[in-house]
Amino acid sequence: MKKLITISLALVLSLSAYSQTSGFGIGANLGSSLDFSLKYWTSESTAIAAAAGFSFWNYGGIHLSGDFLFHLWGWDAGQDQMKVYLGPGIGMGVYSGYADNFGMSVRAASGVGYYFHNIALELHADIVPMLGLFGPWSGVDPDIGYFVGARWYF
Repeated sequence: MKKLITISLALVLSLSAYSQTSGFGIGANLGSSLDFSLKYWTSESTAIAAAAGFSFWNYGGIHLSGDFLFHLWGWDAGQDQMKVYLGPGIGMGVYSGYADNFGMSVRAASGVGYYFHNIALELHADIVPMLGLFGPWSGVDPDIGYFVGARWYF
């Protein structure tokens, strides 16, 4: 019973925290792939975002990505906030059905995040141009990833 009360109290206290410009977030992305995502704020305007997931399309297979994000512009939406971010990153994956199935790309992540005033939640939408350096494609291959997602902050 004490454990249940402690967990409930921690959850209620975290609902009122402004943890979206600090701390660590865990969530999911859905779009050009289905990903488990993490975000760690390194300052009030910079963060490191990472994702691991699976794609049924875009060569199929599993992949990892990491981006360093600069939150450059923001505005208030009532008591909530919206922030526009962009930054460089890398991606790599193992793609099914190809003889040369390991690939790597450079990324230019961009998106907008909605940060709630009264709950430790971020909703975001991303567009990520990528340039495949090597892998199951021949030569240099451009692609665009797109996602919507949510992260809960601790």
